[in-house]
Amino acid sequence: MLCVSTNGGIMQFEQIRHVGVLGGGVMGGGIAQVTAVAGYRVTVRDLTQQIIDDTREEILERKWGVKRAVEHGKLGFDQAISAIQLI
Repeated sequence: MLCVSTNGGIMQFEQIRHVGVLGGGVMGGGIAQVTAVAGYRVTVRDLTQQIIDDTREEILERKWGVKRAVEHGKLGFDQAISAIQLI
């Protein structure tokens, strides 16, 4: 798979290291969380800082968030910390 880079050039899909998510909320937060757990750096953008803050809270604390994933043994503590730092 090929992707277009910010400078207009073609790059291989495997070269992607930073993902942008436009729109937080439940869906954007979920996309950011899964992408960060996979090891990508993630930037989430939305209309207000409050929405960004709420999205971060969702990623950390919601039913399917990283905190619960660690509690249920689905995600290691170090992996969760790494994912949080990548967002």
